[in-house]
Amino acid sequence: GCDMGGMSFGACTDIPPNNECNPLKATINHVRKFHWVLGGVIDAHAAYLVLRGMKTLELRVKRQNDSALKLARRLEAHPKIAK
Repeated sequence: GCDMGGMSFGACTDIPPNNECNPLKATINHVRKFHWVLGGVIDAHAAYLVLRGMKTLELRVKRQNDSALKLARRLEAHPKIAK
């Protein structure tokens, strides 16, 4: 189990919290980095926009890749483009 407020994380109950090998310290540092990059709390509208964008991300990336491939093939076949 995990005790974020105490000294244990999984089976590592014998590791003190200030030890560099402590998984709890590594997890907290990881969360702090994300907090610094993303901010503390996302507002409801921003969360809605992120979720909405995630729903179509796969389709948008596929179409971008398809368009880039078409363009690359046209440029490759164009007589004025050096190979």
